[in-house]
Amino acid sequence: MMTTNKKWMDEIAEHAIQVLLSRFWVVKENDPELYAIIRDRESVIKDFMREKCGFRLIVHRYFIKLEKIPAQAEEWMGIQAFHEPLDYVLLCSVLAFLENKSADDQFLLSQLCEELKLSAPENVRLNWENYVHRKSLIRVLKWMQEMKMIRIIDSNNLLFTHDEKEAEALYEPTVLSRYFMRTYPKDLYRFSTKDELLKADLTDDDSIRRRHLVYRRLLLSPAVYESEMSREEWLYIKNYRYRIAEDFQKMAGLSLEVYKKSALASIIDQRSRFHQFPDEKMITALCLQFADEVRHRLRTEETDRNDRGWIILTFVQFEQWLQSCKERFDYGWSKEYKKQSLSKTAKELLHFLSIWKMARVDDKRAIIYLLPAIGRITGDYPADYREKHQRNFRRDRNE
Repeated sequence: MMTTNKKWMDEIAEHAIQVLLSRFWVVKENDPELYAIIRDRESVIKDFMREKCGFRLIVHRYFIKLEKIPAQAEEWMGIQAFHEPLDYVLLCSVLAFLENKSADDQFLLSQLCEELKLSAPENVRLNWENYVHRKSLIRVLKWMQEMKMIRIIDSNNLLFTHDEKEAEALYEPTVLSRYFMRTYPKDLYRFSTKDELLKADLTDDDSIRRRHLVYRRLLLSPAVYESEMSREEWLYIKNYRYRIAEDFQKMAGLSLEVYKKSALASIIDQRSRFHQFPDEKMITALCLQFADEVRHRLRTEETDRNDRGWIILTFVQFEQWLQSCKERFDYGWSKEYKKQSLSKTAKELLHFLSIWKMARVDDKRAIIYLLPAIGRITGDYPADYREKHQRNFRRDRNE
């Protein structure tokens, strides 16, 4: 396919940017048409993302990757398939092991296990007789397969979960394993904190640095708050909101919303490639309904607030509000949420709200803050659905 390397931002470039922002990378072997589309708009995408966000676009003959460095680390940014800190330790150790392998240089699971025991950090003592350690490694290798960093040639590795002596597998690395980690301007051992890592690629020019941080926050976070950024960054949003809004609409089909002490980017076209809220999951419906309960409480009773306007709840109060929400809406809940304990549902909901930056937990003070973003949403059932299910619910309860 002949590429034209267009110099202007159009719908094709917008589509490509949405994909690059929502995926870790695009592998040519798996998505040849998508790879070609991005190559076709490579120049305009590269210039735009470098100027506005300071993001680096890597175009390789096997893949394309937009290095999305956040302004700050957030809970949702972890690898969702990982469960323990050990998973991340093993991932880094496997990547270090693969540095000495060329693409298609095959290796055995047993060989990898021996190397990992020798190279693991001093504070991590791997023992493959330990079920937790074996399970962690299997999670890492499975995820690396899904990311196309390794291929499995022959395997009974599922046995490894139960008995390390009875399992064996043959793997080979791919080119992608060498490009998972980003490059840094200096050796990693010279960094002391994660904040230094996040800021390593930022320019010394204050005005450009401020623009990059603002665009990164707005693009990579569900919502941003005045309290979590510098005064200069918040003023940039307030003063240049129309320019930012134009850029967002033009480059990714996003709408910018700026409020008194918060801002967020919302999706204009529901067909976009982004991870969206709301989706079809039951926990999302609970979140919308809980937001409706919050609105109801604000209208009918006094609530504690801090100087930022955040609603302050104890964990007991949070469960009480959720109980009220349950009484109003649970006739439409799934069987799982109808039957499980209120405390478990509260824990799941609070975690979900925290990921979407609608709530924040202060463990030291044992309180929950409901953040302004929760006021942006609400949810209820359609009238016909509500009448039908309430009628059925009453009938089942009386039988």
